[in-house]
Amino acid sequence: MVVEAYKHKKFIDSSTCKKTDLMIYKDVNPTKKAATKQLKANLAQSDKVAKTLSGDKLTAYLTEQNQKNADYAQKKWQTMNNSLIVHSNKLAPVTKSKLTFNK
Repeated sequence: MVVEAYKHKKFIDSSTCKKTDLMIYKDVNPTKKAATKQLKANLAQSDKVAKTLSGDKLTAYLTEQNQKNADYAQKKWQTMNNSLIVHSNKLAPVTKSKLTFNK
């Protein structure tokens, strides 16, 4: 798992990287906390509304809310992953390949 690499002690002790500079502390944990907080709030609100519904209306409502939460979480993690990729490329830039291919 990618996250585990950022928790590894050798990264924290490295002379090139302080603990506060690790992506786990800058990107992963804050994103996880924010997403969890928002999803819990969404769930609490959905539960209140769901208690007033039944049958097909309840099914449709829960399906809609589930999709909204899934979309929110996916967007949040995708944004974070993009940030991690940009940050890692700054640490270890992708260089131009010296390979050539002939027809």
